[in-house]
Amino acid sequence: MAHKHHHDHDHEHTAQPRGAQDPGFDPAAQSLADALQFCFTALKVIMVVLVVVYFGSGFFNVESNKTAVQLRFGKIIKSDLPSGGPYFALPYPIDEVIPVELTERVLDVKKAFWFEYDDKRDAGKTIDEMAESRMGPLNPVKDGSLITGDANIVHTQWSLTYQVSDPTAYVENVGDDKKLAHKLVELAAEQAIVKNVAQLTADDLLKGVTNAESIKNHMQGTLDGMKTGLEVKTVSITQMTVPLSTRPAFQAVLNAENEKAREIESAQEQRVNILSTAAGEAHDQLLSLVEKYEFAVDNHTEGAELDAINNELDTVLNALNIDNTPISGEVAGIINEAQVYRTSIVEKVQSEAQKLEQLYDQYQQSPRIIQQRLIQDARREILSSDMNETFYVTQDGQQYLELNRDPSVKRERERKRLQLEQESRQNNR
Repeated sequence: MAHKHHHDHDHEHTAQPRGAQDPGFDPAAQSLADALQFCFTALKVIMVVLVVVYFGSGFFNVESNKTAVQLRFGKIIKSDLPSGGPYFALPYPIDEVIPVELTERVLDVKKAFWFEYDDKRDAGKTIDEMAESRMGPLNPVKDGSLITGDANIVHTQWSLTYQVSDPTAYVENVGDDKKLAHKLVELAAEQAIVKNVAQLTADDLLKGVTNAESIKNHMQGTLDGMKTGLEVKTVSITQMTVPLSTRPAFQAVLNAENEKAREIESAQEQRVNILSTAAGEAHDQLLSLVEKYEFAVDNHTEGAELDAINNELDTVLNALNIDNTPISGEVAGIINEAQVYRTSIVEKVQSEAQKLEQLYDQYQQSPRIIQQRLIQDARREILSSDMNETFYVTQDGQQYLELNRDPSVKRERERKRLQLEQESRQNNR
């Protein structure tokens, strides 16, 4: 079917056979179009991959001993993320994840309150060795120091630990800046140390009284006031000394005090040993009771009060027990010997009383015979005793009395007495 085309220009179209190439076709343009189409397709693929990688980079894990705070456009949306994961956050700059270390951090305050220290000049020296060569006054520009409550000067070094307790406050007010956190804690520590040392005497400080808990609380108040999210864990003093120019004199006094303390301790040990030897474990209670009795006597206490104390003491000594604690040692030995001696005296007196009663009955019946027998018994006892000395005199010649008795007899008598006492003690044991 044929139809006509109307054009604005004046020419004729002739029919071309099927498959014939259009005389207006440009192969170079076609190649360029194909290349552009391929590049566009590849670019779309790359963009898709980049988008996937971009969003895939939002997955993250939190390391152990750490937490994380997630921000979106600078505003915190999540905090205190526990260790582990995975977690997801939109990639930067939409979201930002700030890891926060939760382990304790150590801060040493070594220079703020310490004398000038030269690493080359003073390396390896003790404080006493440095004091020998530095006897001049303090230089406030180079030497750090503290003033105590009694207006003395001391040098100190400190060590403390702290950690993040509120990650949100830490990130908001400190940021992820460990140096800044360290500096804030150091300044808070210096302020607290100055304030608290000013309430102590130099002697107390040098003896170890540091008010560490008060320093810690003061630091915590300062850090909380700044909302740092930091918590002070420990505060301790590591070194302290008086100014080097006064250290030799101070050390001499300190040595004297230490010697005094050692002597007192030695005396206390000797006291305990002596009292333990005297009365055993009950020495403190017994000593207190004896002192109570002596105080009452010295103050002329009379009547029922003194009788009560005396009875209490007698009860304790007779029972050899006070407050359920046995009395032993020398006191127990003396008390036992006294009780044995008292028993023997009582028995002896009772025996003599019984004999006298019998003699009295016999005397009532035959007074003459009993009288003669007693005289004979007395003479026989006197003459047979080894305590006597016999003197032989001649009938002629002058007689006189010699007051100095034979020393050998006296020694023998003393030896026998001591032997009897020793045997008595062994029998009592």
